[in-house]
Amino acid sequence: MSEVNVRFQTMDDMIDFLRKVEKYPYRMRLNCGNVVLNAKSLLCVVYIGINQAANLVVSTDDCNDLCRDIERYIVA
Repeated sequence: MSEVNVRFQTMDDMIDFLRKVEKYPYRMRLNCGNVVLNAKSLLCVVYIGINQAANLVVSTDDCNDLCRDIERYIVA
């Protein structure tokens, strides 16, 4: 499992994020507080909202390619 924190500034960021993560075969989820969401679902990503951090959990240890694709959304 790999984990990174992500945040979106605009709705366009959310759509771009989804286009990128959909390319990968990994199972992904977003944890936002006590809520666990499907990271490949527009409705779930919109639920998180703008300027809210969420923890992206990816079902593989080797997701460097994914992290490079979404690096603009990764926060500390």
